[in-house]
Amino acid sequence: MDNTPRVWIGCLHCYNDGRLVGDWWDANEAAYVTPEDVHGRPVNESHDELWCFDHENIPTGGELDPMTAGEWGDRYKEVTDKGYDWAAFMAYVKLGGHGDGVPDFDHFENSYVGEYGSMRAYAEEFVNDIEDLPNVPDIIRYNIDYDGVVQDLEQDHAEQDGHIFWSC
Repeated sequence: MDNTPRVWIGCLHCYNDGRLVGDWWDANEAAYVTPEDVHGRPVNESHDELWCFDHENIPTGGELDPMTAGEWGDRYKEVTDKGYDWAAFMAYVKLGGHGDGVPDFDHFENSYVGEYGSMRAYAEEFVNDIEDLPNVPDIIRYNIDYDGVVQDLEQDHAEQDGHIFWSC
């Protein structure tokens, strides 16, 4: 599934005249789209203001300007170039730990634990990764209170759409 952020960029002047003139672009190209690109020909200066009237795979409501769309496209490239899944980044954004605007990649990277499907799955892997666990007697190992581990992990972790993060 392609989750590349895309925007529909149109001419604001034409829109205000009741005509939709524009096209879809990858968000990382949005800041470089010109009125001539949108119209497919040279235009006069009354058609020089562009706007993103629709978008896909950008977690912001409503319309946005091409520069902001370009920032989202740049973040997508940074996230995927570093080997992360865009869905993980979108889960991070939903948690709201990023503040306003386009979230900082470094904060995401430092917060992201991984994709586990649930906090319980993370807790089980967390416990099973303990180096000395095989040396713990079976009576203790088989009676670990995973619900309690989940409660403890939830004190400084958050789960969103199956992705686990250190609390933002």
